[in-house]
Amino acid sequence: MITERAMLAAVHISIWTAVKHDRKVSRDVAHQHGAYEGAGRYNKQLLRGAEKLDALRTLPGQIRQHFYKITLPWSDEGYRLLPAHLYFELTTQMREFERAFSQSVEEFLEVYPSYIEQVRPELNGLFREEDYPSAEKLRAKFGVKLEVLPIPSGDDFRVTLSEEEQARVVREIDDYQTLFVGFEPQQPAGFQNRALDAAIVAEPFITYMLSQGSAVINSG
Repeated sequence: MITERAMLAAVHISIWTAVKHDRKVSRDVAHQHGAYEGAGRYNKQLLRGAEKLDALRTLPGQIRQHFYKITLPWSDEGYRLLPAHLYFELTTQMREFERAFSQSVEEFLEVYPSYIEQVRPELNGLFREEDYPSAEKLRAKFGVKLEVLPIPSGDDFRVTLSEEEQARVVREIDDYQTLFVGFEPQQPAGFQNRALDAAIVAEPFITYMLSQGSAVINSG
């Protein structure tokens, strides 16, 4: 049964956009051109050259890339099928992602006031102090959360698939049960950063990779 071999998982990531809709400027531009007030929308970039925020924005892509790599499609609502035997791997990796994300948020907040002062003269007449949340409120706009749920039973159409379709999904789940080993002594990094997924090898490389913590033998 699919319900015994997998679960549903979703990753929720929130990040401050540093973009603000300026209603006054939007109205002014519409009036200048004799247009109705809703004819256009002016969005301000609140920060410029904020390297710490730019670095933060790269993390969601890295997190989703890993998440998509070890899960299978399930629904349009963001939930994906997680093979049960990969649960601990995913939760362990997500804790690392969450720590890195939180650290990056704190590094950004530390220099946030200086970014505001840096952009003040550049925005000139468009600068408004009230556009910038306090550090405490801003911290709440960032977050990473892993949600894991059991596969619904009962009338969920994906669970009541035909036997043939269920067998196909189970085969896809089983495809993730792989012997992860390297084929040269210099390959541990390739497996650790997931540039490599699998290889067929012989001794002494299996023992070497095991000793480096880059291989897992699946005895099932």
